[in-house]
Amino acid sequence: MYLPWGVALVNRPRITPGKTHKKRCVIPGEIRFAKGDKRNVMKQNQYYDLIASLPHLKDFARAERSPISRERLRERMSMLVREDRQTLEHIVAFIQWSRHPLERSDEEMISEYNHLKSSITDDRIMEVVDTRINVRTIVAALRRRARGLPAPRKGTKWGMGKWVRHIEEHWEDPDFKLRDVFPWISQAREFLTASEPVQLEKLLMSVNWNRLVVLTGASNFEFEVVLSYLFKWDILTRWVSYDGDEARMRFEELMTEVMHGTEELFAEED
Repeated sequence: MYLPWGVALVNRPRITPGKTHKKRCVIPGEIRFAKGDKRNVMKQNQYYDLIASLPHLKDFARAERSPISRERLRERMSMLVREDRQTLEHIVAFIQWSRHPLERSDEEMISEYNHLKSSITDDRIMEVVDTRINVRTIVAALRRRARGLPAPRKGTKWGMGKWVRHIEEHWEDPDFKLRDVFPWISQAREFLTASEPVQLEKLLMSVNWNRLVVLTGASNFEFEVVLSYLFKWDILTRWVSYDGDEARMRFEELMTEVMHGTEELFAEED
């Protein structure tokens, strides 16, 4: 399902979504074959065309509307080869399912996450997915601790990602001793304490957005660029249709769930 890293394209122009690019003819000697084949080259060209066709996304906080509709974006994604399209659909389905806490338990979500992770063999793609997962896990721990609850018992299934055990071991530290890795934790903690759901939402969206920019900043026409674009489009679309009153109601629901010991870890808050 992952991209064919065996093909090396030399002197191929960098592609940025939303920018106008002139197509170049492939000249002799421009493509070197390592472990790939012609099919690999075709896949690379499909990414080249797809990414070049996507409109530029403004920073979500400055956008007034989405530059592309859901339907049009879905049409563009049909340019992917079948195996990559299936991987994309699996990831999107996982993220969408995680937004409906009444439809699943944390144990089910963790199981589905592990299944997804085992099916993705490219670390760079998984790192894009884990951008959201890490934020949700940390915020879930902050919510729990904000209500004065103790660290989850050892062996309890409550979070996912590589920081779960670390958070359990450093529960009493204000930032779980993760300040150097996630400097935004202290600000998120303050917004939680002050019951400022709108500011918290904006902060978490910004954290995810900026991390996606960093992860794909050096990439050209590769799968993780497409995935990052979809995640950023989702953030932008949710922000421009944001309802502050609804966010406050959701915030209270989440805190109530923590109080009664029924917190759903992956309730949408990013």
